Amino acid sequence: MKNLLFGSLLILCLSGFSQTTVKFNITNLTVGLYDLQVEHALTDKHALQLGVGFMPNRDMLFERILVEAQSYQLESYEESLFENMDFNGFRITPEFKLYTGDDGAKGVYFDIWAKYSKYSLINPAYAQKYDTYVPGVNNVNDFKFDASLINISAGIGIGTQWFIKDVIAIDVLWLGVGFNQALISAEFTSEAGDVNWEKWKEDAGDFSNYGEVEYSDIDNGLKATIKPLLPLALRSSISIGYIF
Repeated sequence: MKNLLFGSLLILCLSGFSQTTVKFNITNLTVGLYDLQVEHALTDKHALQLGVGFMPNRDMLFERILVEAQSYQLESYEESLFENMDFNGFRITPEFKLYTGDDGAKGVYFDIWAKYSKYSLINPAYAQKYDTYVPGVNNVNDFKFDASLINISAGIGIGTQWFIKDVIAIDVLWLGVGFNQALISAEFTSEAGDVNWEKWKEDAGDFSNYGEVEYSDIDNGLKATIKPLLPLALRSSISIGYIF
């Protein structure tokens, strides 16, 4: 990943570009992601762009929907693991643009893009209730949950970029389509000695509806590795920037 970022920056810095535009992706603000894009025009038709996005610590996206869905599926939960969960991450998106006009890096363009993103989810404590092998002991209130989502995708797209008095740029990516590969790694742990982890796996069986799931034992808990069934990647965005 470091090599991809370094290589993209090196190409942008050393290329004999005639125009530089710094843009801010306003679409991603709706989910708390701050995404800065730098585009360098190499010719009247060709440009390279690098986007770097950062999401500071925030509440889980769609928290209420996930909490309600889990309350129906998993009867053993007293408190959903999605409540009080922290969510943060970053992404890097290098792109190559081919403009169809002859008047600089504006107008309709075709886009070849790749994207790497990683997001972390942390819940320091939530409650579950189990039937255990210890008579009279069935309440466990100190579960911990840590997970990461790594997503790699690549594809093509089509968009339009307008200039206002050669100072302000408005870039609309109408649609990007590509292939997607994701991997979720989640760890569930508890210091309590009476946790029935086999019962936990039965409750979590619905995870298999979303992709391939593998479980492995770790200290004081379980690790779940999930490969979601999300082969299609879609992109769309609106960015506003300044032309140098």
